[in-house]
Amino acid sequence: LKNKSNTKNKNIMIMGWPMNSRKYYDEGPPAFFWSKMLFELELIKFLKKNKFNVFYKPHPERLEGIETIYKKFIDKIFFEKFEDQDLKNIDTIIFTYTCTSTFGYSLCTNKKIILFYNENYFTEHMKLLKKRVKIIPSKYKKKYIADFNELLLELKKTNKKINYEYVKKYLI
Repeated sequence: LKNKSNTKNKNIMIMGWPMNSRKYYDEGPPAFFWSKMLFELELIKFLKKNKFNVFYKPHPERLEGIETIYKKFIDKIFFEKFEDQDLKNIDTIIFTYTCTSTFGYSLCTNKKIILFYNENYFTEHMKLLKKRVKIIPSKYKKKYIADFNELLLELKKTNKKINYEYVKKYLI
């Protein structure tokens, strides 16, 4: 892929929401798949407008329809199991939720991770998680709202050394 951006983190993978409101209700009514999908599409359009290569990894529970909806906005959809992905061309992984096995797996990689989130972890968890993940606050007011300019600033930063304290304490 050509470097279409002058930033360090040009290849972005967005981890897709499961699109299943019956099982994933951790954020209450805003977790309904339509709200998350609209937020993902807004995020993708912002990244593309800013010359990033954008890849999408749909949740395996909801693959049907994903290609029809997302293919015109992104560079590639990865349907393969996340743990089997070759991530060498991915610089940054973006999540909009943490209730997925891929979040834990991603913490163990050497990739920059950005999380849009509107909930707080336990104080002790949050301290360590912030050493590994850039958390950008988001909130729901008839739609998800987040500061995409904060995202842009983070993507322009040089990657720092990855901190695995959270992984060692909570995942291993």
